[in-house]
Amino acid sequence: SGNIDKGPDGMIFDTFTHVISGTPAVGMAGTYHWLLVANNGVLPDAQQNFTLTVNPAAPAVSLDQPILTFSQNLGTTSTIQTVTITNSGGADLNIATIQLSGDPGFSVTRTCAGTILSAGQPCLVHVTFTPTVVGTVHATITITDNATPNQQTITLNGTGIGAGISFNP
Repeated sequence: SGNIDKGPDGMIFDTFTHVISGTPAVGMAGTYHWLLVANNGVLPDAQQNFTLTVNPAAPAVSLDQPILTFSQNLGTTSTIQTVTITNSGGADLNIATIQLSGDPGFSVTRTCAGTILSAGQPCLVHVTFTPTVVGTVHATITITDNATPNQQTITLNGTGIGAGISFNP
């Protein structure tokens, strides 16, 4: 038989298989010292100390579309494309800044800068493209936050299409 001292919520000791398993509950970060005592009726009991360290929950970023591609007639504005930023971690995600760099034909019309997302919460970024040149151009949206790593990028690719001219003899 065996017993185990109380550990973090969400962790269990199976007395049949003698396996410690589970996922510590949110907010249970810390160091836990467990003493496993096994006896078979013959003294002395066998004892084993275990230490379990539970790291605090951390934020994490998920982007549903890390690359957006546009194809648009010169001088006209595309429909909005949306990127969903989701906090896929277990602690608050603080989105400090969202910066656009590259070709000036791209525009971020809605950002999540200055937003704090709780675990599982999404935020939408809206992007449009108004080409000023014929051909392919690029830009990048850089998201700075408190996740690891603390910057994520969205790649923007756009093709400006010129007006078609045809001659009919």
